[in-house]
Amino acid sequence: MNAKFKFRILMGVALIGILCFATACNDDWNEHYGDSGVNTGETLKEIIEKDSDLSDFCEVLNACNCLDSLLGQTRVYTLWAPKNGTFDKQSLLDDVKDGKRDDVFKRFVCGHITDYLHPANGTLASNNSILLLNQKVVVFEGSDKKYKFGDVALDGNNYNIRARNGILHKLNGGYRYMPNIWEYLAQDERISAVSEFLYSYYKKDTLWNLSIEGPIVNGEATYLDTVYAYSNTWFNENASNRKNGGFGDISCEDSSYIMVAPTNDVWNEMVALARTYYNYEKYDTATTEDLQSLDSLQECYSQRMLCNYLVFNKKAQEESSNYLLSTFKFYDNKGDVSLRRLDKANLLSNLVEEPVALSNGEMYIVNEYPYSVYDILHDTIIVEAESATYEYNTSYSNAPAVYRVKDGEQNENIVGELSNDSYLSIRPKNSGSKPSMTFTIPNTLSASYYVSAVFVPKNITDQYMDEDELISCRLNISLIKEYRLNNKKQTTILYQTKGGLLTNPTALDTLTLYNEDDNVGGDFETRGAPKKFKFDFCEFGKGIEHSTIKLQITAFPDDWDPDLYERGFSLDCIILQPVENDPIEDGGFDSDNTEGDNE
Repeated sequence: MNAKFKFRILMGVALIGILCFATACNDDWNEHYGDSGVNTGETLKEIIEKDSDLSDFCEVLNACNCLDSLLGQTRVYTLWAPKNGTFDKQSLLDDVKDGKRDDVFKRFVCGHITDYLHPANGTLASNNSILLLNQKVVVFEGSDKKYKFGDVALDGNNYNIRARNGILHKLNGGYRYMPNIWEYLAQDERISAVSEFLYSYYKKDTLWNLSIEGPIVNGEATYLDTVYAYSNTWFNENASNRKNGGFGDISCEDSSYIMVAPTNDVWNEMVALARTYYNYEKYDTATTEDLQSLDSLQECYSQRMLCNYLVFNKKAQEESSNYLLSTFKFYDNKGDVSLRRLDKANLLSNLVEEPVALSNGEMYIVNEYPYSVYDILHDTIIVEAESATYEYNTSYSNAPAVYRVKDGEQNENIVGELSNDSYLSIRPKNSGSKPSMTFTIPNTLSASYYVSAVFVPKNITDQYMDEDELISCRLNISLIKEYRLNNKKQTTILYQTKGGLLTNPTALDTLTLYNEDDNVGGDFETRGAPKKFKFDFCEFGKGIEHSTIKLQITAFPDDWDPDLYERGFSLDCIILQPVENDPIEDGGFDSDNTEGDNE
């Protein structure tokens, strides 16, 4: 996916946006900027160095080693400079001494400067937003010679002081730096566990083509400006690949989010539980590198999935709703990608303190995880037959055919709708063969599922078909695990029908695997209770070529009289529905076909 890049400057001159160069001063300036101040032809650096009201501000800039390189050049800026005594100079100088120079430069220095010319003239709209060099947005507003920079007033008439490379406005206080959600994550020790995981995906690259070279020192190039690009694969809200992206760009100042962050103890407890759902099989031929890769998958996904529903775009919420819509998408029971609706009261309860107001939203720190494991880990798995990975015996079956049913073409007497408006049909090669197909099922967790197959009737597009033509398919269905042992293909049967199952010939029939002892003969009108299948090992993220869980469907008529049963079958999709309140400890059959521990 294409990640959004956010440019941050951590050392040297801030180089964000398009470089602008000052032109010679002209008579239009007097009219444009009013009568305040005299244009002496000096740079912003030279003006503030001489101004006794701004000596504290200059001292901080000099400590950051950026006064000359930033304000003594030809690039055009607007500078809002706080007067002496209106901000905590000493704490900033102490931070620089403690090795936090880059932080002071970004937070304080670049928080008072912007590109281009922004005079205080006439009436400035209440939504007059200015993008500062640290990428924060501040409102510069006012009228009648009373102007404000954020919530800080300009000092009397000491504004619109013109320089050769910009404009200076004096402030009656330092502008308060407010971190965004992404920045705050790295600052609060109470949520350092989730922060550490999220920041492990944060990438920093030096953009040498945008950085400005300085002199050669000891034979090596130095840089006056070093520009970095930051990216994170999770930040794209509209990512098509849900294994990356979909989280929301919580570093973006132009957006507004709510983030819910569990405290470290809660997070670590949930990660330990989530690991049990991402238990990858350590197969016998695995190398040390393979084992490390499987462990990495377990650590990644057990934490990745806990983060899916912690962020909410405020602009996407429904007014007066009791629910919040997540930024991350999930697959519903129909296979459609949807935004999950989460109860607002439950989500925002158990707060450690009042929500933390940040520059692009709010942070809610909670001492209890707001979801059950079922809520966050279990998507319904839908395998579309027409696009699935499958195998079939060419000796017994003709090549499967895909059929599309456009809007308005489906028989209105058939209840339900085709998934993805398509289905797959297979027919025997000759009168003595039994068509069979084996479908690969990816992305299962080490958890419990109900397994269903949706079969398509002959009259899906023909509402006038003679009833005598509508006959059931009689099928044998097997749930199997295919794997390699000692470099040989092995098959374990997890479930297999005995006498065959009948499909409903007049409906889109969702046949959920059940214990045949509940219904000898497979009559579709009296099927037994769904059988629960527990998989010992996780397949999520391994890729379709490494998936081991498969569903085999074989046509199985008692005889070849076409008046009794269909000789082939048509399949819409395969559905694995996670079992609520029964993810790891309760009942069902394990993947070794032994009965699980019932509560």
